[in-house]
Amino acid sequence: MKYRIIILLSFFAGSLISLASLIIIREQQPHPLHTHPGNDMVGLAYGLAVGFNIVLALCSLPSLLAPARVTNKAWLPALLLLGLPLAFTLYSAIGLDAYALLYCLPYLLVSSVLFIFRVRKERRL
Repeated sequence: MKYRIIILLSFFAGSLISLASLIIIREQQPHPLHTHPGNDMVGLAYGLAVGFNIVLALCSLPSLLAPARVTNKAWLPALLLLGLPLAFTLYSAIGLDAYALLYCLPYLLVSSVLFIFRVRKERRL
């Protein structure tokens, strides 16, 4: 599996997981009695979830510079694939709030699992 496939799958899966978790959280909250019809901030969390995943996917682009075949050194492609997204996740969790982890962790988990599958597949060959 190539790194661009890993980035695309991680983006789509991370976005879907983030959006699904936001929908579940919203459905569990009690609805207020009177909602303001002109409230345009209702979908802000969904836009933030997709925006965070776009930034994480852009931060993973240096992994495309990794050599095509790395024999026993998987740390360089892992660092290129997960280094900047992990730094962005830590920065956003410290700078914004711990709720930013809800947006960032699905991407990181999916990309790390797909990277582990890639490394195992290369070592079998």
